[in-house]
Amino acid sequence: MHRAWAFHLDVERELGARVRYQPKRRALAAAAAVLPALREAFLRPGDLVLGESSDPEQAAGFLGCAWSPSSHALALLKRAGAQLPPTPGDAVLARVNRRDFVLEVDPAQAQDFGKRLVGSLAALRQELEPSPERRFLVRRAFGAAGRGSRPYGGRGASLEQEDPGLTWLRAGLELGPLVLEPLVEVELELSLHAWLPRGARQARIGHPCVSEVDAQRSWRSTRRARAGEWTRAEETGLQGALEKAAEALHKAGYFGPFGIDGLRYRRAPGAPARLQPLGELNARLSMGWGAGMGAAELTSWVEDR
Repeated sequence: MHRAWAFHLDVERELGARVRYQPKRRALAAAAAVLPALREAFLRPGDLVLGESSDPEQAAGFLGCAWSPSSHALALLKRAGAQLPPTPGDAVLARVNRRDFVLEVDPAQAQDFGKRLVGSLAALRQELEPSPERRFLVRRAFGAAGRGSRPYGGRGASLEQEDPGLTWLRAGLELGPLVLEPLVEVELELSLHAWLPRGARQARIGHPCVSEVDAQRSWRSTRRARAGEWTRAEETGLQGALEKAAEALHKAGYFGPFGIDGLRYRRAPGAPARLQPLGELNARLSMGWGAGMGAAELTSWVEDR
């Protein structure tokens, strides 16, 4: 059966919206820019890609597929006449895609790396002021591909000196607690992808992958890891983190595709390399999911109705 795809890449903004969601022109342009890569990774001959202005009943009889089966993506599929995919619902999608969900998955690992939540500017100020020369990465509750994250601190800066960054922080706090973590020297971005069937606690796991990012840690590409690029300990660490993530996602009511991003990093230049196995969790498709899982697993997931 042919498939109709709703590549709603702006789903994090939808899930974090406090008012009725409407896609912004910038988000639509960003999705259009990566459409060739999406086609190569996920489409097969005869498949359709639906947009905001797709014709009604254009995909009648097609199997509906979504980047994430949120309300907006389902509305696009329904209008086009496609068979709707199952969904955990927006409440579950929002919970498991919030950046603080990784602290629920493995609190000890998060604490060891230095991840912590701050729920107010006062709490953030208390974290920054004792060590004014240190720099931190501050992450909003929702974001993807490097968006929703900013470095703070260093050079004795206070929050009052970070304007207009202060406006960005206040807006982020309206979405939920901010995640604060140390700004480290990253040597390698690692990722592992999986598919969690409905009702299952164990996920089907894909191949180890490596992501290429720019200077701002924004995603550029993902490929399968080359022989020897990951160490055995790193592969074991990420697989253990992914298994914990699968268990947490199951308990939260989620099913479907997901992936985790990890880091090989150094606390400072010359310091020993360490592993952060659970930097982020994406409970949806991702640009690297096709590379990590392959066509057979993609078909199995799509047809798991």
